[in-house]
Amino acid sequence: MKKALALIFLSAGCLFVSTESPAQTFRYANDALRFSQYQPGGTARIMSLGGAQVALGGDISSAYSNPAGLGFYNRSEISFTPSFTNSVNDAYFIAPGESVSSNSLYDYRSRLGIGSLGVVLNRSKKSEDRSGWLGGSFAITYQRTNTFYDKFAFEGNNASNSLVDIFPLYELNTYNNLDLQGFYGAALDAELIAIFEDTEVNGEARYYYDTYMPFPDEEFPIFQRDVVQTAGSQGQLNFAYGGNIADMVYIGGGIGITSLSYTYNSRYQEVVPQGLYTTYPEQIDEYPLSRLDLDTERVTSGAGINATLGIIARPIPAISLGLSYQTPTLYQMNEEEAGTFDTQFESGTPRGFGSYYNSFDYNLKTPGRVTAGLAAFIEKWGFLTADVEYVNYGNARLTDSYSSLTSDNNAIRQDLEAVINYRLGAELRYEVLRFRAGYAHQPNPYANRVGFEAISNVYSVGAGLRFRQYYVDLALNQQRNNRLYTPYDLGPDSPRISLDNKVSSAFLTVGLTF
Repeated sequence: MKKALALIFLSAGCLFVSTESPAQTFRYANDALRFSQYQPGGTARIMSLGGAQVALGGDISSAYSNPAGLGFYNRSEISFTPSFTNSVNDAYFIAPGESVSSNSLYDYRSRLGIGSLGVVLNRSKKSEDRSGWLGGSFAITYQRTNTFYDKFAFEGNNASNSLVDIFPLYELNTYNNLDLQGFYGAALDAELIAIFEDTEVNGEARYYYDTYMPFPDEEFPIFQRDVVQTAGSQGQLNFAYGGNIADMVYIGGGIGITSLSYTYNSRYQEVVPQGLYTTYPEQIDEYPLSRLDLDTERVTSGAGINATLGIIARPIPAISLGLSYQTPTLYQMNEEEAGTFDTQFESGTPRGFGSYYNSFDYNLKTPGRVTAGLAAFIEKWGFLTADVEYVNYGNARLTDSYSSLTSDNNAIRQDLEAVINYRLGAELRYEVLRFRAGYAHQPNPYANRVGFEAISNVYSVGAGLRFRQYYVDLALNQQRNNRLYTPYDLGPDSPRISLDNKVSSAFLTVGLTF
């Protein structure tokens, strides 16, 4: 006969449970990838070119991508780029053991923001003698490199498992080896799980976790629902200089001060079908828990530093060749997580409640990247340009004061690989008018995760007006992603949510020259 122990604990431990893992149990490995993948960014001109810019110059975005491009300036400039972003998701719930969706939900989230802003101060040689050193330009700019505003919801029936299955139910342990704090402590406080005493081993009692929640089956599956919202952005403050050698070679370098803020909110719910208790009323005594709510909020923030070096060569006036290298970014990170369990019982027992909180500091090194670009100019009619970027996501690394992230680093090495991102752009010119189009592709960075992908395609168009003392550019783009999400991780038995994501954005740049 099982003897239940009434245990009420303050939840203040440091156990992390991943409720946000598109491919792995290791949430920090997933965050390392999230903060290492950058979206095409910059002014509306560059956005409409798919982000291709390494071989181009004369744009304030060069301070971030290739500082050598600042050497093309012959006047000073100030510009500002506000943006509007709308993220739309179709979420398809795929129950364990199924390969197709049983249900889908639509949701969206919109946001105004700043794509870029900054000033370029030019001091260059204006004489007809174009030999030797011709001066250059210094720039102070800000460029957004990621936006995290998103929302999706899903719901469906699961006949195979429940959130409670992430706990090691029925495993015998000594009392001192039981986890009584943090996430486990909150689940105990809410009576989602309880501790029971078993037979003694060598005179010492053994204990195990059990649950008051019934286990699902085909006749009475558990209804699962989640509403997930994310917010925040990632950006870089750039201090860069680019110089001009004989209008043929341009060199530059810069320092980047990076910052990020990422907020994850989830309201997860499980409901036991009422038919279970009407068909089998004896279940109320053994498994009276009929509803579970888990609210989670996680706030991640960080600041870092990197450097960028670049060169652009013009072997002939119609061709520009660019090359840039951005060093790894060294971040100091902080994560704060709070969660609340709320349970309801069919037996009339008062509702259960339990909460936990944790704060964790760690360091992140994102991988460096090398980008090569080509631009071909068609007299006064415009140009074609292309970039290829090499980045090895498997080189990201995590460290902390307790050496507790070894498994995450192993996951990064084993599951992430090197990729080549590419971006294409074209501009057509007619007097003061500019018409542009672009495309960017980021391939799947996962090496050993069949079925889990993070592929991104961006399609863009734009137009602009160019005058001597000012200019205006507009860009419209749409980023399309397909990825998988799981609310809790049970390996191949996890419920999966297939997300069809489309992010539509508009950018407007206004610039003044002086």
